[in-house]
Amino acid sequence: MAAGYEKLMHKTVIILLLASTALGLPRKGLADPADSVLQAWETASNYRYNEAYRAFRRLQESDDHAIKREAVFGEALMLLNVQPKTSGNIERARQLFEGIAGESVDDDFSVQSLYYIGRIYQTHQRVTDYESSARYFLRAIKRAPNHAYGQLAVVRLANVWLYEPVPKAVKLERYEQLRGLGGNLTFRPARRDFNYVTGVACLCFELSPERAMEHLKILETVDVHQPRSRASLYARIGETARKSGDTSTARVYFQKFLDEFPRELQTQLIRDRLNQLDTQP
Repeated sequence: MAAGYEKLMHKTVIILLLASTALGLPRKGLADPADSVLQAWETASNYRYNEAYRAFRRLQESDDHAIKREAVFGEALMLLNVQPKTSGNIERARQLFEGIAGESVDDDFSVQSLYYIGRIYQTHQRVTDYESSARYFLRAIKRAPNHAYGQLAVVRLANVWLYEPVPKAVKLERYEQLRGLGGNLTFRPARRDFNYVTGVACLCFELSPERAMEHLKILETVDVHQPRSRASLYARIGETARKSGDTSTARVYFQKFLDEFPRELQTQLIRDRLNQLDTQP
């Protein structure tokens, strides 16, 4: 689920930008700068990043401040993807995002810029800068807690805080803070991925199997459509419940797995687990 999430999220990001760009902009013809911005985002949505990068650069010649500002943001986002990928491009993208976030305008692009600076420190450098990435995600959350990117920043913050190599006591303290932030999520993709990240972390780092099951059960209710992901979820909940001594929950989820996925690689193992439970008093 995690590997597919990265590709899906990137596509979702472009679609969100495309949608926000299309709303409220006049469509007069390809000569219209607004039409050209929309076309640049469409190019990016088809993974033609180098071509989209050049389009956003050309659009910065516009006299319209709003068009120019969006084009700068587009350039910065494309710099994270253009080939060849270089440290110079990444640094240039960070500087452009910093410029947008530092302006007095509080809009979609300022929130997204804070989010992407956090991503740069998290994944676009040779070594993750946990402190800097967390700082920018927190700024995005504080600036716009109800914005889609403010809520996606909560997911990224969970990744940074829980997977940073720090003592277990620190992870537990951070987890409690994250639970407070996660309880306020209304954007369904953020709510889904937050519960996945925190649920798995609770298991991986032995923070709390009970909390892990809470998160994973929530995950079950929010758009886990891919069969493999759902099969993995049922197996994980069942096994966590079994190890915790919650045999009734374990039976329910093992049976769900067998009913929906009778031919998965794990099917025989799940059947054996269920048979073991059935022989217990």
